[in-house]
Amino acid sequence: HIELEAQGLLSSPQDYTIVLSALARRRMGDRALALLDSMSRHGPAPNVIHFNAVISSCEVAADWERALSLLDRMRAFGLPPDTISYNTAISACAKGGQWQVAIEMLCQMMPAAVVPNVVSFSAAIDACARGGEWEQAMVLLGCMQSLGVPPNNVTMNSTIAACAQSGQWELAIVLLEGMEHMYLWPDNVSYTAAMRACARASRGAEALALLQRMWQMGVQPDPVSYSTAISACEKAGEWAGALAALEEMRQVRLLPDVVCCSAAISACEKGSQWNRALDLLDLMLLWDGVAPNAFSFNAAISACEKCGKWQQALRLLPNMQELGVAPDAVSFNSAMKACGESGQWAQALMVLRGMAALRVDATVVSFSTAIGACEKQGLWAIALELFGDLLAAGLPLDPICLGLGVRICEQAGEWEAAGALLEGLSQESATSSRSMATGGEGIGNGGVRDTHASMPAVPSSGGDSGGDARQSWGWEFALQVLARQPARSRGSAAVAHRVRAWCHVQRGQAQAGADAGQADSARTKAPPSAEEDVRSESASSGRARGWEEALQLLASARRGLGGAAPELGAGREAIRACARA
Repeated sequence: HIELEAQGLLSSPQDYTIVLSALARRRMGDRALALLDSMSRHGPAPNVIHFNAVISSCEVAADWERALSLLDRMRAFGLPPDTISYNTAISACAKGGQWQVAIEMLCQMMPAAVVPNVVSFSAAIDACARGGEWEQAMVLLGCMQSLGVPPNNVTMNSTIAACAQSGQWELAIVLLEGMEHMYLWPDNVSYTAAMRACARASRGAEALALLQRMWQMGVQPDPVSYSTAISACEKAGEWAGALAALEEMRQVRLLPDVVCCSAAISACEKGSQWNRALDLLDLMLLWDGVAPNAFSFNAAISACEKCGKWQQALRLLPNMQELGVAPDAVSFNSAMKACGESGQWAQALMVLRGMAALRVDATVVSFSTAIGACEKQGLWAIALELFGDLLAAGLPLDPICLGLGVRICEQAGEWEAAGALLEGLSQESATSSRSMATGGEGIGNGGVRDTHASMPAVPSSGGDSGGDARQSWGWEFALQVLARQPARSRGSAAVAHRVRAWCHVQRGQAQAGADAGQADSARTKAPPSAEEDVRSESASSGRARGWEEALQLLASARRGLGGAAPELGAGREAIRACARA
């Protein structure tokens, strides 16, 4: 446009209108705005049509903020925005995901003496549909009727789409049927939007009924319509309906795409129809242009897993690679689960190692699945090592993983490792990052020992009493680390119950010996420190059954030490006070 201006080819306002409109259609909003600025400085003076053309370029680019600024700029030039100005700005807000701003712009039209039309309401309802605000869309539809503005197909389709976003399938069908009473004929978009609402609500039968209704009303379904109906059947677990819709596509000479086939395979997976899932996967290879993707294979592997067909699940992994489809974590996890459920723990571990070979990052689910396979066979030592690898990988743990780790350590007789696992949850994420940076040890290479290294040392005792001392220290230490866990980790009641029950077994055996050891140690010590005073007072409170006072002393000690935790002895006496009470 600079060259056109230099050559004098842009002289009249009509010339500028043509160039601005062309720039808007070609998504050249910056150039259109630059040309508008040039008109403002050098003339001719821009009019409403020129501004509307530039606002149109903002609508195409979903640049709602610039569109609103242009409306303000029009007012500054003494040019009141017209209906087209507002409609285009509202559409820009809709595409930019700003449904609140779109409704605000619609409400500004009447005070500005600009009457909103069906395009105005349709654009605002479309903004609500994109934002999933079906209630607001229904309110706007009612406002149209109050103002005597009749809706059109675009309006109704947008309202149905708003209902679809929130799974309001019954309301979507009512709106679809109401279109006929308004002398509006539902089109493919109308029916597909209603079927999408059924899919969101897992209403497969209703989606198939709408598909048949399309044929009855003379509306030709397209692959998107069938894909939506099949997806509804998949979410509802209606594998027979999904396969029937897929077969109907072939009968009407519509080639199913990968989305349709993948949804049908997933429906078979939910219906435990592993053989039909594999047959459909084979058919995809025979159809032109319908190559299975990772989702297709993952659904087939999951179908085999649910039916205990671990051999078939494992075969699909190399098949994926042969077709150039890279297996992801979901693929490996489903295959491992199939092996674990069938007692094939060695195969599960092989799949876990295969992930590293293909440079697929193992997830918490990956480790948990492999650990569960070993746990089912009573292979506690291997399961414990796998859990150590999970910690070394620096993956975030949840209460379920925590419970799994404690259960494994309990069965393996490794109470120290259980304490380490509990303590590991309260460590900073930087600790996990350092483990990864130094190359955490792999399966069978002592991952749990790395975790032990960050734990307080277990008190040692010479002679034959060493075992008793370690046993006494174990249950107290477990309670201590349990109390130090964040609230989100302590929220697992099952884990807390298991740890406390485990500690209770040790408590009776260790009480007398521990008390005697504390008394001997007190006679030989130097003048007590602040922490030792707390410990002594906690013990006195315990003997007097003042368990509440013991806990208060422990809390005051933490405050007196600047927020640092008191030493193990103070916590020990507080725990004893609670136990005696």
